[in-house]
Amino acid sequence: MISETADCTANLIVNDTIVGYMDFIPVTPTDYDVLQKEPFTKDFVAMYMFGGNFDIYVSMFSIDPNFASPANYLLFFKWMIDLILKWKEEDIHIGRIAFSIYNNYQVRALKSLGFTEILTNQLKGYLYGIRVSDLLQNSTVKERFVNQQSEITKFYTYDDPDEATVKNCKEIATALSVRNGGILQYEDAAEESDVIITAEISGKIAGYICLRSYDVLDGIYFEQIAVKKEYRRRGIGKELVRRALEYAKDHGFSKVYANCKKINNASKALLQKTGFIPYDMTADQYAGIGFQEEDVDKNLAFVLAFGEQ
Repeated sequence: MISETADCTANLIVNDTIVGYMDFIPVTPTDYDVLQKEPFTKDFVAMYMFGGNFDIYVSMFSIDPNFASPANYLLFFKWMIDLILKWKEEDIHIGRIAFSIYNNYQVRALKSLGFTEILTNQLKGYLYGIRVSDLLQNSTVKERFVNQQSEITKFYTYDDPDEATVKNCKEIATALSVRNGGILQYEDAAEESDVIITAEISGKIAGYICLRSYDVLDGIYFEQIAVKKEYRRRGIGKELVRRALEYAKDHGFSKVYANCKKINNASKALLQKTGFIPYDMTADQYAGIGFQEEDVDKNLAFVLAFGEQ
């Protein structure tokens, strides 16, 4: 099993024990070219989350020799390829990938997917690379990874959500809150909202956004947005926001408000990319939308006024 520990870091778990890891860095194409001339020693960390064209440098990649099977190596490659395909939907385009590797298990795994040697570095390791376009044409990748991305996502808007919809949304919120230390403000948002827009894959809710009007705000409020962990980075969150904005505009709201915890970088980036700007919410407004006083300093408020994006 692959367990993602950060945006670009994951562990291989077997019988509840970490037996492998991968850590990669999105870099600019200019910085990537340095790899072909000298050891990669600089701290090249690109701001990929805001979109654009980047390459990937895999700085750390290892599996315990006792678990270094082709199947386990493929689990890591599937995780990385899934990220690349999801990023593409968010206008983050990866052109090339390079691996620093140090043993024959890794060499065989990379060669099987079409990677070629770029250079031998000063630490007697190797640098193998490939263009993403070539990687996605590899027969193993096309058969086992890429073709699995063809799921159809359907979106539904509920002005009066039924109990089953609310229950499914609450289950997603509860699971995410437990897993990430409570980034979601609370688990009952779906039950208390006026409108729910859902994203469904194979008949099951993969993500949702809740909207609610409050007397203390001169617009509608994004009560909560959540996407299941396994469906993130497929553009679902961005599409949910787009549809929620359309709903607000079609129903006569001139402003949309949102809020997220300061540590929730993914939500901040999503809101800013869709046109929201920081908003100085008052203490009365925070109290009016249900915030406890001790939670206010942990959060950021945003607003989008139509015509001002």
